[in-house]
Amino acid sequence: MKNKKILLILIIILIILGFFYFTKYDKNNSEVIILNDNQDGTKHLETYSNEKYGFIFSYPQDWNAKAENSELIQLYNYSKIGDQTLSENVLNKVEVVIIEEINYEESSDYPEENKSISDTVIGGQNAKKVEVELIGGEKINSYYVQIPSINKYISLSIYGDSKNFYVLDNIANSLRWTK
Repeated sequence: MKNKKILLILIIILIILGFFYFTKYDKNNSEVIILNDNQDGTKHLETYSNEKYGFIFSYPQDWNAKAENSELIQLYNYSKIGDQTLSENVLNKVEVVIIEEINYEESSDYPEENKSISDTVIGGQNAKKVEVELIGGEKINSYYVQIPSINKYISLSIYGDSKNFYVLDNIANSLRWTK
């Protein structure tokens, strides 16, 4: 009887560990999303890890992450009414994209009113911050940072409700290299 209880407990533990392994880790893309505990025991941030390009960053727990592949990660938040999430009402979207080169040219899809480009440092690497005001008043903020040891860049961009643009700054400030 005692052996059956121990066996049952071990099986339950293996099922739980297997569940967390297969829901938090995608073997094809090598991305890991980890829930972080703050010192007060509350959970406020999640961490995205990209093993292929060797970087990690944190983002708010109430934002959703979707890794299309190791070169495109989308983070977004929704408006809510009560307990209902309205997916058609995305307030903001952050795109993290691996790119070959930085292109500051205006896109015909996003006609610009104003643009400013400034130097900054992200994860110990020199980077550029680009702030664009589109015709019509919408804004797009971006950071471009070279990935150490390779000739590619991480582009971090946000658009949508500008009151949430601080999230992009927080993501950029949390960027760390793992290689």
